[in-house]
Amino acid sequence: MSENVIFQLAGAGILAAFFVIFFGKMAAQKRQGMRTSLLRRGGKSRRVFVTELTLKVLVFAVYGAQIASIALDTHADILWLRVAGAFVALAGVAVFGVAVRTMADSWRTEIPEGETENRTEVETANRTDNGRTELVTRGIFRISRNPAFLGFDLMFAGVAAMFFNPVLAALTVGTAIVYHLQILQEERFLTATFGAPYTEYMARTRRYLGRRRPRLN
Repeated sequence: MSENVIFQLAGAGILAAFFVIFFGKMAAQKRQGMRTSLLRRGGKSRRVFVTELTLKVLVFAVYGAQIASIALDTHADILWLRVAGAFVALAGVAVFGVAVRTMADSWRTEIPEGETENRTEVETANRTDNGRTELVTRGIFRISRNPAFLGFDLMFAGVAAMFFNPVLAALTVGTAIVYHLQILQEERFLTATFGAPYTEYMARTRRYLGRRRPRLN
């Protein structure tokens, strides 16, 4: 089996694993009567809606470019870059899978503005016995406020390194930028929703990866 075929099989396997997690979770929530995608929910500001719509278009464009790049085996002739990309992409799938599992049924793909029970990405909100909501900062959310977005970025960047071409690279960078804008909007929403508990969470956990040292008074 040639080296190129091995990378093609690896790339296809990485995408397949990612799609199983992503679309499998959406299907499972749909069977339970839950809406994962909140893009067309009312009450959204124009800025939030445009960002979410742009992100959704870019994400599916990246998926198409990834599939085409793997099928055509487009790549830079740099072996170490392709190997590193494979490990980064695998890490991204793993991080995304853990994040989705930790969020459980609270996972959503857009900001539920105007709602109090459904939360997106970050710590999410789970119902408690008394009907109130609480921030979930356990598990992987202890070291990243946005592990699902981090998983997306790692997977996209890894596949782009494995099957580098200008179109895939441009779409990957553009998607990462819009993801960041989405995160900033979510932070404003979550700060307004949770107040001090969320700002305290922001103070001790970094946006993408890492813990902050507590400030000394």
